[in-house]
Amino acid sequence: MLVLFDRGEAMKNYPWVLKLPYYLSDSRRKNTPEGTIPLQSLSEMLRSEHHSIIGTISEKIRKRGPWHFLWISIILSQFLTLVFSSMICTLLWNKIHHEVILVGMVDAFLVPLIVVPLVILYFFRKTDRIADAKKRLEKEVEERKKIELRLRSLSITDELTGLYNRRGFFTLAEDHLKMARRLNKGLSLLYADFDNLKLINDTLGHDTGDTALYETAGILKACFRESDIVARISGDEFVVLSLETSQISSDISCQRLQSAIEKHNMEKKRNYALSLSFGIAYAEVNATRSIAELLSRADKLMFEIKKQKKTP
Repeated sequence: MLVLFDRGEAMKNYPWVLKLPYYLSDSRRKNTPEGTIPLQSLSEMLRSEHHSIIGTISEKIRKRGPWHFLWISIILSQFLTLVFSSMICTLLWNKIHHEVILVGMVDAFLVPLIVVPLVILYFFRKTDRIADAKKRLEKEVEERKKIELRLRSLSITDELTGLYNRRGFFTLAEDHLKMARRLNKGLSLLYADFDNLKLINDTLGHDTGDTALYETAGILKACFRESDIVARISGDEFVVLSLETSQISSDISCQRLQSAIEKHNMEKKRNYALSLSFGIAYAEVNATRSIAELLSRADKLMFEIKKQKKTP
């Protein structure tokens, strides 16, 4: 259906017509004859204008508060009451006793004074309750999101060391592998095993063993970049997944880690010494099919290093 209008007369008498072209898409204007507007676009425009006006007025009323409009409504209601009462008195002055008319006029003035303030106060109280309920709901939603983020963090984080746990490692490692393929970089995975942790637990206690694990985690986080994935995947096993450009970078990381462990053992006298056996596997991104494959290679290299330490 189409609405016909005269362009000159519409622009002169109806300024809102100037907004009509913005409600027409290019395709509609191409397929619509000159001087015509689809009725659907016209109704959408009028509806949007109506909502914007009503919304602005209601927002101003809510912000000003009830007392600003209370005296205006009372004066208006009293004026209307006076007009209608005068008309009634004029019509019924000779038909009803004057006392009845005067009592009716007094009641007509008193009722608005009582009813109008109550209605206005009820309206603003209701809107305030709605606003308070909205604020409480938004606060509850925000707290719920924080709790969900906290639970998610706990599900992928090792409670003792603060590193990622096994689930967190494999979750983030897949994203790391995709990034390596996109940037065309290689991946290196360090697999480390804490030497003699069982001996420390048996002789010095599990609290000391937990302290040794915590210190090891601190050294690993200090030696590697923030972008690297450092995780504790089992009781005494740690892994570090890094984006590297060459095998040389991986070897440098191993040397840096070994130096940090030796420095840590010399700084303070303890009843135990930190010792890690680790192997590092490097692969070009195109040669790596999965994280599990890279993890298996690093595990074998670590096992060989550990066996060499035990051999006299």
